[in-house]
Formats: sequence, structure tokens, C-alpha cells
Amino acid sequence: MTFSLLRYRTLMSSFVRSIYHFADRLADLPADVSSTTRARTRALVVWTVFSVPLGVSLILASQDLTLTSPTSIGLIIGCLGMALAIRHMRVTQNLDQASLIFVLSAVFGLGAAAWVVSSPNLVPLIFLAVTPVYFGLIADWKQCLKYTLVLTGFYCGLAGWIGYKGVATPDTIMSVFACALAAIGGGLSTTAYAYTTARASRKLLKQKDEIVSLAFRDSLTGIYNRRAFNDHISNPCSPDRGHTIAVVDLDSFKAVNDQFGHEIGDEVLSELAKRLTDVTPEGAKSYRVGGDEFALILHEMDTTPSDFAQQVCEHATGMYQTSVGRLRVRVSVGIAQASAGQNDLKRLYYQADTALFEAKKRMGSDWAEYTPELGEHKRRRTRLSELLKTSIDDASIDVVFQPQLQLKPQSVIGYEALARWTTEEYGHISPSEFVAIADEAGLINRLDRCVFLKAIKLAEAWLRDDQKLAVNVSGKTLLSPGFLTFVCEGIERSSLSYQQIQIEITETEIIESQDAAKEICNQLRQVGISIALDDFGTGYSSLSYLSTLPINTLKIDKSFVQASHQGSNLKIIKSIVGLAKSLGIELLIEGIEEIHHLRIIQRLGCNLVQGYYFSRPIPPEACVEFERQHAGVEPGMPDMQFHVV
Repeated sequence: MTFSLLRYRTLMSSFVRSIYHFADRLADLPADVSSTTRARTRALVVWTVFSVPLGVSLILASQDLTLTSPTSIGLIIGCLGMALAIRHMRVTQNLDQASLIFVLSAVFGLGAAAWVVSSPNLVPLIFLAVTPVYFGLIADWKQCLKYTLVLTGFYCGLAGWIGYKGVATPDTIMSVFACALAAIGGGLSTTAYAYTTARASRKLLKQKDEIVSLAFRDSLTGIYNRRAFNDHISNPCSPDRGHTIAVVDLDSFKAVNDQFGHEIGDEVLSELAKRLTDVTPEGAKSYRVGGDEFALILHEMDTTPSDFAQQVCEHATGMYQTSVGRLRVRVSVGIAQASAGQNDLKRLYYQADTALFEAKKRMGSDWAEYTPELGEHKRRRTRLSELLKTSIDDASIDVVFQPQLQLKPQSVIGYEALARWTTEEYGHISPSEFVAIADEAGLINRLDRCVFLKAIKLAEAWLRDDQKLAVNVSGKTLLSPGFLTFVCEGIERSSLSYQQIQIEITETEIIESQDAAKEICNQLRQVGISIALDDFGTGYSSLSYLSTLPINTLKIDKSFVQASHQGSNLKIIKSIVGLAKSLGIELLIEGIEEIHHLRIIQRLGCNLVQGYYFSRPIPPEACVEFERQHAGVEPGMPDMQFHVV
């Protein structure tokens, strides 16, 4: 019994699937049609193919007919009309028009046939079958209700008119009233179904809108998010419109989060989003594409890109009201406008981001517009970043050494290791450029470690026990995990001692992490490595960290020495000399390039010097020769000629 029931269900399922497959092929619907349209189309086709022949058979069975009789003509008209409805649907894919043709054919064809064969009782049966099918094919319940009332009113009026005129028998009048009852019964039932379906559709549409909103809207600011932005710029746009993209970035936003917490940072981001929305013209869209980065896409502008960028800067920069009070916020803006015929928004965004990078270099609260020169500069830096990574991996970064001297008694007390880089593609790259590139590309830690290992390997061949090797290290490298272990292992693998190594750091790179810097510097001091503070006077120059950081040597920036003829700079040097003596810190003067620089330094009582006057940075093989030539020669003598690189 169970097997028979299962087999019956399987056969019925296959039969229904076959019918639906036949209906789909007959209607010739596209593959991406909605499920509602597909269901309505199947209903029309199935009713036509199966119900119409059955109705025709019932009518034909009631009386013998000839081909030219009115009944036959009515049946032919009805069948041809229904076939025309399916044909119309296949060609135009307009289901509503096809449904109207279908019902009119059934009404005037089959209805007329039933009337002529003197079987008026069949008329309401036809309408009872046709009306719900037609109304069920109408998706809008309001339209469905309107058709129901109109058709019902028509039949009621017709019944009343023929009854008043006395042109029909009571049975005929009752048949017309039966048609009205069939229309209102089937129409109201299908109207209720359409209304229920419409409510469910609205609910689903609302849920879909909420899902889309969650997917494409930023939950914090309410504007479009990165996903929506990527979706927008992935589609090609019309090259005839003046497309513009502006990228806005908060300056020093990390400091806001660190000082006040992420909740206050969120308040700042929300306020910035509102200001950007206010300044954005109609038709443009604003996006939050990163933590503190926003983008504006404008397809038409009444002003120039530079004027709009300036307007955004002025409107977004200012005092922001937060829960902890008013905070001053600054932004940087990069903007790019598509050239004639350009429709690639991804490329335009890349150009705007390039302009933003240029604006950020101007210390914030500024804007920059993309130019071909900026693009070329960005491509060059990108290429140099790739080449630098390869050079670090291959350990092909060159290291040169600049002597550090003691004036009385005269001697070479050590050397500062300096990185140099030459490429086949671009030639010699200045240290200021490739160090900045390494910092931007996240390669600075690897670069510093590469230079450190190469410097101690080269220096162990000629560095005397009483000399020091100074190696520059960035703040990021100093605070990187495992730096102390790395330094110790490198020294252990060489013939140098810990006391011969000096780590040089700059004040600007450790000012934000004084506690962590103090801890690692203390650990380095404990193993015998000395610490030098480089470029003193160019950054914060805080007395507090001079007294707390374990610094052995203070190096005055060369800019003070080279402008020592100015009274203010000379006073600064005197103050730093006195400060170093009071703190018991060695003082080394950089940038001695002229004889008058040396004389000024000597009058101030400075004894440790370094600069081009004595020697430019020299390759390792020239260091021994430098010491031999320099031995016994008083500073300032004209015969001090050394190898220059």
C-alpha cells in the first residue's frame, strides 16, 4: 500500500512537472523572468490548453452543428482568440494584454456559442471559469477590484435593461444575473487573494530594502559604504558627463581615538559625514570608504574641481561638538576630474587618492588636484617601492661610513653607517626619498635591519676596539617586536663588542611612544649598547624626555650649524651645549662643512664633530686609508683630502 501511494505521488509529480515544462516552452518565457510572471503565464496556458477543449466539447455535445452555423463561428472565434493571446504573449512578453485578449475571446466566442445553442445556463459557467482566471492574472488588487465592480455593474445593468424592455425571457434574465454573480464571486475572491499577495510582497520588499540598506549603507554614518562605492566605480559611466571624485581624509584621527576613545571618534565621523552631505551638490553621492576616509562622486559640477575641493576643506574643517566638548578637526582633500572621453571611475579614484597623498604631505587641512605630473610621481614611487623590496631581499643596499672625530686630542672616535641605493632604472636615489618610500610601503623595519647587519659585517674588518659604529634606526624599528634579540644576535655573530655599537634614533619618531622607547633603550644600555639622539632641535625638543630617556650622545642638527652666523641659531647652540653639559650627555655637532663652522664650534667648547669638512661618507675600503691620512693632521689644514662618494 505504501509503495503504491509513493508510486502514485511520483507519477503525479512527474505529470505536473511535464505540464509546467510544456507551458513554459509554449509561452517561451526568458530564463530571468520573475516567479510571479511565470506562475501567471502557466495558469493562462494550462487553462487554454485543457479547459477550452473541454468547454467546447460540452457545447458541441448539446446540438449538431455545421461549420457555417453561428455557434461554430463563435467557437472558432473563441479558440482563435485564445491562440492569439498566447501568440501575443510570446512576441511581446506583455502578460496583461495577453490575458485581456484571452478573456474577451472566451466571453464573445464561447459565450455566444452557448447562447445560440439555446443553452443559456452554460453562460454563467463560462464566466465562472473565465473571470477568476483573468482576475487572478492581475497582480494589482486595486485594478482587480475595479474590474470586478465594472463587470458586475455591467451585467446587472444589462439584466435590468432587458427585463425593463421585455426583450428576453425570465430564464435569460436570470442567466445574465448569474453572470453578474459569477463575476462578483470570482472577482472578489481573486481580489482578496491579490490583496494578500500584495501585502506579502510589500513585506518582502521592505525586508529586501532593509537587507540592501545593511549591505550598502554605513551603519555609523548612514551614508553609502565601501561596498556601494566599489559597485558604483565598477560600472562604466558615460564619457560625455564631467565625472569628478573627491577623497576626504581626517587629519590625526588616530590621536582623537587614542586621547578621547572610539565613541568620540565615532561622533566626529558622523558629524563629518553630515557636513560632506551638506556640501555635496544634488545628484552626487557620498561614501565612507575606510575608517576615516570618505569619497564623493559627482557627475556634473557647476564649479571647478579646485574650487569644490577648497569648499569641502572649509566646510569640513572646524570645531566639532562632541560629548567631551568642542574639538578642532582638520581634513585633507584629493580631487580628480575625468578627462575628455574617460569613463573609468576606478582610475579616477586612483587619481583622486594620489592627489590626497600629495595633500597629506602638506601637513593637513589642505587639498590637491590630480595632475599628470602627480601621476608620474606616484608611478615612480610605486616602482621604486618594488625595486627597494627586491634590493632589501637581495641585501644589495650599499652602506657607506662617515667619520666622527674628536678635536682634542685629535682622533677618529667612530663612524656613522649610512645607507645608499642605486638602481639601474633610475640611477642614484637620495636617502631622504628611499627612506620615505620604505616608511610608506611598510619596509622600514626590514631596511633598518638589513643596513644594521651589513654595517657590522663590513665594519668588523677595520673598526678599532676604541671606536664606535653608529647605526640609524627608525622609531618603528626600535619599537618592533624582537628588536633587542635581533641586535644581540647580529653582534654575537660578528667580532664586534656591544660597547662598539651605538643606535641612533630621532626625537620626532619616539615622542608619541616615550614609555616604550624608554624601556627598549634601557634594555639596550644594559647590554652595553649606547644610544644617540639624532637631529636634536628639529622636532619637539622636550626637556622631559631628555631627562628620562637613557641617552649617551646628543647630536645637534646640521641646520643650526650651517646657519650659525645668525645670532638666534648661535644662541640655540650655546643653550644646547649648556644643557648637554648639565645633564652629563656627550654632544656631537653635525654638519661641519666650512672652516668658519669649525671655528665657531671650537669657541663654544664642542669637542666631537662630524661633517663634509672632514670627510664625506666613504666606502668601507677607504676607512683605513682615511685614518692613516688623518693621523697627526690638525683640523683646518688645507691638505685634508679624502675619498668622496
